[in-house]
Amino acid sequence: MYMIREILPNISAKQIAVSMSKPFRFFLDEEQNVRQRSHALFGRMLHHAELVALCGGDSRKTDMTVGTVQAGLYLEYRHVSSDCVGSCLIYREADTRLALINEHVRFLRRNRIEREKFQWFTRQKNACESLGISAIHITGARSSISEGYYFYPLFGFNASLPQEFIRFLPDELSPCQTLLSLYEHFSGRKIWFRYGYPCDMVFELHGGFNQSQRTYEQYKK
Repeated sequence: MYMIREILPNISAKQIAVSMSKPFRFFLDEEQNVRQRSHALFGRMLHHAELVALCGGDSRKTDMTVGTVQAGLYLEYRHVSSDCVGSCLIYREADTRLALINEHVRFLRRNRIEREKFQWFTRQKNACESLGISAIHITGARSSISEGYYFYPLFGFNASLPQEFIRFLPDELSPCQTLLSLYEHFSGRKIWFRYGYPCDMVFELHGGFNQSQRTYEQYKK
């Protein structure tokens, strides 16, 4: 809806409300559920630009469908400019903090892939911070078409290292318990690039200037 106040300033808003086409789609019969869920999570219905930014997209160049899954908002998207497709879920964790889970994120072009991923994540991170989301989750895949397992820790995503992996690290790296502590060492990054595996990672947005935030700022430079 929009109001033509400049043209007819003396007419009440109810009289001049004009319907506009929706800038995004809802999954079948889920519009009311989406609005209720958005109010439950954020106290209001999120704007189109906010929903797109949570997906890491540009509001002018993103196709998006919105629905609900259990107690969360579900967003499915395609960013035309970066040729990225994916989905994410926004929900409230057991400790009542808001969190976002990235699911099935795929960049369909190989050129400038690290830069594209970082720009996508930066838009998402900024949106999450402004909307009070405390953690962003993602799975760092390792395959012939994906090296997320290596790129995402560069941006600040973290995960615990299992003891069986730590056991085989050189002595100087054996105190490292997390991916980000391993990435503080050039030799640690080389080992992870060669022997790393797909794993679930998290970027923490609460708790002040934490390790995730410090790593992000260093990469940004």
